[in-house]
Amino acid sequence: MNKDIQSTLGNLEESPFTRSLVILNKEKFIEILSEIVNMNDISSIRNRVFILKDTITNHKKDIKSILNIDAENSISLRGDVFISGLNQILESQTVEEVKYYVERLEKGIFDLKITYPKEYIKKYGANRMLKNNKDLAVWMYENQCVYRFGDNNRLFVVLLDKDNPERS
Repeated sequence: MNKDIQSTLGNLEESPFTRSLVILNKEKFIEILSEIVNMNDISSIRNRVFILKDTITNHKKDIKSILNIDAENSISLRGDVFISGLNQILESQTVEEVKYYVERLEKGIFDLKITYPKEYIKKYGANRMLKNNKDLAVWMYENQCVYRFGDNNRLFVVLLDKDNPERS
């Protein structure tokens, strides 16, 4: 990677933006990830990911409207984790590695997330979970996947075997 890009990457990493939420147009983001996966040249891939990263950290460069948010078609992500995922793609040495990291990023963002509250049950007991569902919702929110950490609405579904909560 050339020194100018490395220097700019360092500046992007220090940005206070990376410690906040990133809100993206989901369709545009998927389109860009698809473009990246279909590329076969590592230099072109790095350039495209660098432009994506630069766009996300500098909204004035958003010519593809990835930051043009429609409430029904947006996704929010933790900025530092998202930037870290883009860095893994940028640091990839082969096209196969790029595809692996892009797929991992997509799965981390778009797959159904399941949190098993076994640690909650061990620490607080099943009775507390049944009596204080707000406390459980807070615990589940705090223990979700780092890609999902944001202020979007959540739906928590809890299935509990009252006779054997450890198996739930």
